Amino acid sequence: MYNYNICVLGYNHNFKKFLNHLKDNRTKYNLKIFDKTSNIQKLKETKICNDLVKKKIKFLAICNQKLIPFVSNHIEFLIKNKIKIVQASNNYQVENHGFIIEKPFKDYSFEELFLRKTLKLNLKKIVK
Repeated sequence: MYNYNICVLGYNHNFKKFLNHLKDNRTKYNLKIFDKTSNIQKLKETKICNDLVKKKIKFLAICNQKLIPFVSNHIEFLIKNKIKIVQASNNYQVENHGFIIEKPFKDYSFEELFLRKTLKLNLKKIVK
């Protein structure tokens, strides 16, 4: 079984089920960094970035949407270090061939991470 080191940022009591899932010894995640800071101005960004590399974090779970600018500001760093950014969730379920699979987090969309809409390209005009 694979074990992935995970960092949780912006934790609050609304994500208790999520945290319990991470702490379960049957899960494939190792909770290495746990930060309750919900205010981006108070977040110690340099320390967090250093710890992400030092502790070989593979997943960065965000519990508070106010911390998305931190992710946006450090997107190159996160991509370079192959750290997947996910949104913490208590109720994310997926139906797979008739089975309901509960997942502890869900992926962010491009718009959510980059704080802007995606561009729509007109391929016909580009080809011309």
